[in-house]
Amino acid sequence: MNTLTTNQSRELSTDLTTITAEIKVYQQTAGEAIFEIGRRLIHVKENDLAHGEFTDWVENNVGLSYRQANRFMRIVKELDDSNMPTPQIGLRAMYEIATLPEEHRDKAFKDDGSVKPVREIEQLKRQLRAEQSERERLEEEKARAESELSEAREELSKALEEPNPFSEEPYGVKLGLAMYDAIEGLSEWQKEYSWIMTDEVELSKLIESDPNIARMFNRVDKFWQQMSNVFHSTRNKGVYTEEEPEIIDADYSEIIEDEEPEEVEEAKPIEREKQTIDRLREQESSFPQIDESQSTISLDNRLIQMRKDLLDSTVEILDESDKLKDSSRKVNKSVKEQVLSTAKACTLLLGQNSVNSEASETMALVYELFNKAEESVTSQ
Repeated sequence: MNTLTTNQSRELSTDLTTITAEIKVYQQTAGEAIFEIGRRLIHVKENDLAHGEFTDWVENNVGLSYRQANRFMRIVKELDDSNMPTPQIGLRAMYEIATLPEEHRDKAFKDDGSVKPVREIEQLKRQLRAEQSERERLEEEKARAESELSEAREELSKALEEPNPFSEEPYGVKLGLAMYDAIEGLSEWQKEYSWIMTDEVELSKLIESDPNIARMFNRVDKFWQQMSNVFHSTRNKGVYTEEEPEIIDADYSEIIEDEEPEEVEEAKPIEREKQTIDRLREQESSFPQIDESQSTISLDNRLIQMRKDLLDSTVEILDESDKLKDSSRKVNKSVKEQVLSTAKACTLLLGQNSVNSEASETMALVYELFNKAEESVTSQ
């Protein structure tokens, strides 16, 4: 993280009126002014020049929301203005770069050193989040597989030590251990090389241009075809019965045409909401966007930024919703309280801007329900 040893060493005034005036002047420009504003905000906050009233000073004297002030300060803390082409970058783009992981920030710039469009940086952030989520999923799968393998190893080890009266083939135990080792190795291989399938188009081009890869794969594929045939044709799935084996894969079993179609399970609320969010993300580019010709704190730009932040926050809430139950009690409670607070604020916004009295009354009822839910969470 940047320490800002050069520019932050410049002495700033301790007079709050002077700092307020300087910030207002810098708000009329862009680029380097973003760092100058951020430095002064940090200076006032860290030295308590507002005497415990930092938020009120920011909102009433400077004309920024507390959220916007935090963006300015975050940029100063994360980025080095001496290495940034500041006259060419607006607040939105600067903040998106500052909130990228440090090792990926160079991806926000083109080959000529100019900054990519904000929508491309946002897409990069979504891609990084998706990759992180995939890594976490693979880690969870690996942990589960290792746990299951460990239990199976213990059972097989006991079978080696204590002869099983129902089996006279120690080779079977050896075969079982070898299979568990192979599956464990495959799990590691999948985790390490799963990224290969992230770009199927490029992979197809590579295979077409290099016949050696295709030949090598075909040799390995032949083995796995044989293994797959055994798995899909076996009748022994732990307990032998005379019943017909359950259909595992349509590629290896004949599907009964007269079979009644299964009822399609109705999507759960959270799944329906994810579908709605996916649709909104696809439509995002057709919505009004930040107008770089206007001030970053103009009403339209502030509301557009709020809309984008709400969409990002909603995506994160839905992605993490099924993991909340596994968190510590304190973290679980704090997240619930913050989500409820955000939901109440959104309800108030909708209620105050309702098109008719019926919609306003509905929002009032929803607000009361959130109050009840908040009481329940607070008492936990």
